[in-house]
Amino acid sequence: MIEVRPEPFLKNLISSAFRHVVVSAIIFGPLAGIVLGCWYFAHEPVGWRLAVVLSLVFTGRFYAKIFGVSLGYHRYLTHAGFTANPVVEFMMLLAASTAMQGPCMNWAMVHRQHHAHADKPGDPHSPLEGFWHAHCFWLYSWPFIRKIKPPFDRPEYKLARFMNNTFVLWVALDAFSMYAIFGWVGLVWLWLGCNAMVNQLTYAVNSVCHMYGKRNFDTPDQSRNFKWLFFLSGEIWHNNHHRNPTCAAHGLMKGEPDVAYGLIKLMNRWHWISDVQHPTERTYRGMVSGARPAYAVATPDLAALSLEPALAPGGPST
Repeated sequence: MIEVRPEPFLKNLISSAFRHVVVSAIIFGPLAGIVLGCWYFAHEPVGWRLAVVLSLVFTGRFYAKIFGVSLGYHRYLTHAGFTANPVVEFMMLLAASTAMQGPCMNWAMVHRQHHAHADKPGDPHSPLEGFWHAHCFWLYSWPFIRKIKPPFDRPEYKLARFMNNTFVLWVALDAFSMYAIFGWVGLVWLWLGCNAMVNQLTYAVNSVCHMYGKRNFDTPDQSRNFKWLFFLSGEIWHNNHHRNPTCAAHGLMKGEPDVAYGLIKLMNRWHWISDVQHPTERTYRGMVSGARPAYAVATPDLAALSLEPALAPGGPST
């Protein structure tokens, strides 16, 4: 008979406490940056020149991180919507890493798990367990993924594995650079405050975009398109994305701007990326009546296509 030894109570307690500290720091630390930043601006005189500089830097960092997550973590690494040369891959994953949403491969594997079980048992952030669970509190209960799973163990993911393993370094360098250049206001406002904005809006895709909005496709989950977050990179056309996970375009209908897809087409034209998964005729199958496709697409080679949307090369995660 094999003896099964339970984990020591103290070890589990320490592990659980450490996890709660880390997750709380990730969720509430950046939010504290917004509060402290507002306090700073209310009590310290800031000239208009510095205000303009801080505003421009904040906006630039905000969109660099947003597009890093959208292009690098999501459309590139998780769903293989395109392939990129090493320089572009590094820049995308670097920008995304500084947003403090976790190592790139952990992010990708969790998101693939979401697609495999969207709004069902096994979904890491199902809205069926409540808005705030789907928004960010799922981080307290979902285990960190330590083992790299296929297809991310392949040689072509060597750079991504490096970025995954050095995640803390990039976060620390980002914080240090803001403090070195701008002092405490840089650390509080341009680092913590900016990350708070990026992360809360990213969390909203998991919560808001599974509870409110319009559906262009009758998918088996509750994904929706929430147009009021249009200023993001295009991730808010979430129902479109759940119908076509590997498609590099998320804004598929007229009136659905997708800046990230515009950047993908531009980088493809400049030969920085390749193998872009553009919309095809199959992309629009199953759309509801009244939807107006934004792209004229050619009839694809249906024999080469799976009837079910794939998540990334190597099939769905387990």
